[in-house]
Amino acid sequence: MYYNIPAEQAILGLILKNNDIIIDIDLKPHYFGDLKHQKLFSTILKLYQEGKKIDYINIGQEIKLDEVGGLSYLADLITYADITLDKAKIDIIKEKYKQRELFRVISKVKTEIENKPFQDLINEMQMELFKIDDTETETLIADKELFMEIVFPQIDEKIKSDNKIQGLRCNISSIDAMINGFQKGKLYFIAGRPGMGKSAVTINIANEIAKKHKVLYCSLEMTAEEIGLRRLASESYIDMAKIERGVLTEEEIKKLNYTANRLFKNYIVINDTPALHINDIYRIAKKQKLRGKLDMLVIDHIGLVKSEGDTVREQVTNICIMLKNIAKELEIPVVALSQLNRGVEQRADKR
Repeated sequence: MYYNIPAEQAILGLILKNNDIIIDIDLKPHYFGDLKHQKLFSTILKLYQEGKKIDYINIGQEIKLDEVGGLSYLADLITYADITLDKAKIDIIKEKYKQRELFRVISKVKTEIENKPFQDLINEMQMELFKIDDTETETLIADKELFMEIVFPQIDEKIKSDNKIQGLRCNISSIDAMINGFQKGKLYFIAGRPGMGKSAVTINIANEIAKKHKVLYCSLEMTAEEIGLRRLASESYIDMAKIERGVLTEEEIKKLNYTANRLFKNYIVINDTPALHINDIYRIAKKQKLRGKLDMLVIDHIGLVKSEGDTVREQVTNICIMLKNIAKELEIPVVALSQLNRGVEQRADKR
């Protein structure tokens, strides 16, 4: 049997029970052996990407429930769900998919064995077998493909852009010119000693980019309220101390209201959960990306992010590796703030 219905039911039931678990399920619709499960999972992905609740009503709005077994079958799926995600069931579904594909390739060869030369059949079969494991992470790029299909097309686009900034513009001309805008797949660090204005600069950068793009701001140090006050002060050019004390003139209050109305049009989502684990940041970012609501990720700051490691050095290394992986996988720029040690101030050469 080249499918495992109980495993498929358990995974689908768990998603219906806990929608956000889909972030940790790296499956594709065609991995499922049952056609109604393929249809259901495809619909589930669509709903999640659109930010809609995955329930019977919304599923019924997308497809006829009879196509996925009917309302009673969907209700039964929840009873098959495990309490937590069982990764072994995901592996079973993937393995069964590969077995089905292998059977398909062998069957195809059997029908063509009398009509094609042996070597042609072997070559075709090998190519088909290589395609089966589309979960393979290894990417090999030969020079011809690299230069002709990747490098030169990018150079051509840059020439046609007439010297425009390629990445996301923060409208701080010196930064935009230096890094050519914040680019997809890259990890950027804004580092400095405490009190040097790292957060202030980063909030301004996020504010500018959020005028045209979607920004996720993970603040492990400041609360969302503090960030909101800083954004208002920065955009309205009103002293932060005056806003915090409430010592404002009528004109300044009007100015703040006007500024707030402008900021409403920006798209910044703030997560101010303290002591976030790097894996939590990944899940939050992936969730936003799946829903089409993420163009840039900001972490303030990496010294407060939790990670595995016996020493601080190991933890920071793991965090940096993970942030770079997030940038590449989600195809977004990631900006991380880093606090430098005050010990440098005691050194004679300041290094």
